[in-house]
Amino acid sequence: MPGSSQESLRSSPTGTDIADMEIVGHRLPMIAAVLVAGIGLSAATVGGCALTGRATVVSAADASERYAGFTKSVLTPTYLIVINVLPPEEMFTPAEVDARHPVEGEMALRGPSGPVVASSRHVEAHIYSRLTGRPLSEVTPSITLTDHVTGAVTQLEPTLMQDIIIGSADQHFGNNVVVESHHDFTIHVGIDDERASVAGRLD
Repeated sequence: MPGSSQESLRSSPTGTDIADMEIVGHRLPMIAAVLVAGIGLSAATVGGCALTGRATVVSAADASERYAGFTKSVLTPTYLIVINVLPPEEMFTPAEVDARHPVEGEMALRGPSGPVVASSRHVEAHIYSRLTGRPLSEVTPSITLTDHVTGAVTQLEPTLMQDIIIGSADQHFGNNVVVESHHDFTIHVGIDDERASVAGRLD
């Protein structure tokens, strides 16, 4: 994929990291093509199953700090977890979507909506079943951001949401949260006793 970088498979107690991509991009109809292209699997499958749904992928083509972010993915025994750090997104209730007809942003289906403030980013976790390849909405994940410069630990509200334009194929969890530039940080996503952790920095 032009503008992306892929690292080799590596295992850890929190899962197997199958792709790292520095991005700024668009919602893609199949995330599998970018997630598994470098590890010898079919471009539309992982664990032998076709992935369905859509996810945001960020590309290095737009490197301005305003859009700094990344996409990283981790395999746990049960899940493929795709973690995105994106520009902040306005979040709407279904009633607000019906009344205001926004053309971009997220519709919050379950949980509170974080505001867009200075230094905020949109942190989200797309969770897929490794058995079926389908995005999951009935799990209850925890999402934690640890800033390694300040030592602050932020527990995000894992709001279930979907892109206003794409709809249910884009269901995922996350929220807007302050992510300071030039700070090393780690995002942890937990589902029951399975965890995915990715490190990042926005320069």
